[in-house]
Parts: sequence; C-alpha cells; structure tokens
Amino acid sequence: MNPRKLLNDEAYPTTIARVEVGFQLQTGEPYEHYWFNWIEPERQLLVGWHQDDTHDNLGPVHLQVNDSATAVDHRPADFIDSHPLDVIERRLESLPHAVTAVEWEDGRPVGLR
Repeated sequence: MNPRKLLNDEAYPTTIARVEVGFQLQTGEPYEHYWFNWIEPERQLLVGWHQDDTHDNLGPVHLQVNDSATAVDHRPADFIDSHPLDVIERRLESLPHAVTAVEWEDGRPVGLR
C-alpha cells in the first residue's frame, strides 16, 4: 500500500508499506493471540499491536516498534475483547496515529512519542 495515501501526507518519506495480520487460536489463554503489523521494508520499520504472552508486564496487548528485527519500544495497548474482524477494523482505524507517533533519530526508529 502507499503510506502517503493512508496517512494523507504527500511528504511521508516512503511510498511502500504493507500490513500483516495473523491470529493464533487455541492458545491456552482465555483469549486468542494476534499480531497486526505495519511494515516499511525500505526503512526497516515495524509498528504493530501484539496480543500474546511475551510481555506480561504490559498486559495482554502491547504496541511495539522495531528497527529491523530489533524491538526498540513496547507500550501497553487496549485489549479488544471482540470478534477478530472487529479487532482488525479497530486496529486499522488506529494505524495512522501509531505510525506517525514513531520517533526517529539519524534515520532509524527509536520509539514512540
């Protein structure tokens, strides 16, 4: 997809991005696991919500920023207790804010504002 259109920003520094969504059902938890990631391959950026058991101190859902394969920031995020299609719709609505909240230093993502 073209980030400039999604973000309504003709000056956004890249024109290539993709969204990856996945679900893992029957996790042994009282909820399914999912990931909803915005990926900009040219800038090696990943911004995504992850509902899993990897950062229990943040709760069941966190917003994560990666510089390539390295996580540079994690923040607690709202748990959405509804149908997976509703989760996708609500994360998609929140995506522009999450992407524009990424802080950059020397051309690399370093976290969230």
